[in-house]
Amino acid sequence: MTDRSVPADRHRFQNMWHLRVLGDIDICFLRAVLQMGWVDRLQWLDIGIVHKAESALDVIRLIASTAGPGVLRRLDVSVEGSPDDIQMDCIEPLLGFCELRELYLRPAFDYAGFPALTVADVCRIACAWSSLEHLVLDIRCPASSLLVFAKGCPMLVSLAVGIFVDEELGRMSADIGLPQSRSLESLTMSGYFDYREVVLCAFAKRVFPQASQTIVRLEEVERIGEDIDYSDRFDEEDISMEVDEE
Repeated sequence: MTDRSVPADRHRFQNMWHLRVLGDIDICFLRAVLQMGWVDRLQWLDIGIVHKAESALDVIRLIASTAGPGVLRRLDVSVEGSPDDIQMDCIEPLLGFCELRELYLRPAFDYAGFPALTVADVCRIACAWSSLEHLVLDIRCPASSLLVFAKGCPMLVSLAVGIFVDEELGRMSADIGLPQSRSLESLTMSGYFDYREVVLCAFAKRVFPQASQTIVRLEEVERIGEDIDYSDRFDEEDISMEVDEE
């Protein structure tokens, strides 16, 4: 379904397990879709919005108030953050979704314009989502918090996060007794690293010895300082649903 009509026959979708809503959609239309009675039974919810008047926090609060925290297994959210958004505030409404196995959270914050998460913030995240297997968190985290993910999310197979090199990393790098996670297969770190990249990669290799590493140097990305382009995710507005047959 690619128009803006909301299905009237709700009973038809009682067995729906996957909902995908993508495009230049305002929050009123999204609310009308998500407040239908079957959304709390979804296992996979995929929301991508490029409507710049919306707040990432408003969109995430709406998702948290309508989806089923004990049912949802995968959540994909791409929405452009506004200057009033604070990263942890945008994450906190989702911490009750403890059954998540996959989370892809891309609030498109300007890395230079928004404060980063703290190690304490990452501890709360890892504690809430300890069963995650795949995590994309497009928000800056302290490099030393990689250790928190290793200890708190032992089932992680892939991890992609924004990273900045904090002072604590130097002390931890000298610690020969660092805990390790051997489940992680893929680690992607995005940020501005300059000469500290070598130290960061060495630390990450000690924490995740089996993981392949990908470094995204934001100073080399051509679109830095420009609007985020979601065209690689979708070319037009789209609502799609997957329903189990009775």
